[in-house]
Amino acid sequence: MTTFAQVRLAQPLTGLVTLSQLLGAAQHDAAAARADYDRSRLAAAYATAEAFVRVLEARATADVAHQSVVDIAGSLDRAQKLRLADTLTNVDVLRLRSAKAAADQASVRADTTSEVAIAQSGWPSTCPTSARSRSTSTPPAPSRSSPPTRSGSR
Repeated sequence: MTTFAQVRLAQPLTGLVTLSQLLGAAQHDAAAARADYDRSRLAAAYATAEAFVRVLEARATADVAHQSVVDIAGSLDRAQKLRLADTLTNVDVLRLRSAKAAADQASVRADTTSEVAIAQSGWPSTCPTSARSRSTSTPPAPSRSSPPTRSGSR
């Protein structure tokens, strides 16, 4: 005598659907997190590049302003010598003195702008583009005449 029994149990598939939805949601969350991370990295890289360009631009402006001071100081020295020889008038010398004073002011303003750009960038003031670190590192190459030094500003 042999007995044979067959039992069938039905397992609902609704659990698999929920599991599939949860897995899909987790994958979408992971993709969203990766996208947020990539966006944050790109934003940080852009902000860093923008700050670097601002610092370079400010340094270039300061270098031009300092060279203008040197050039105008040379012209003023020459004009004073020509005034002693009665080739130029006092008005010509005064005009150059005024231009030198304006160039000195532009130079100070450019240094300030440069230091502000460095401070806003979050870099230490000892970075290679800093006017403060440039003035304390190696002395500049000799030129026709050196720009006047500002006591207490550095």
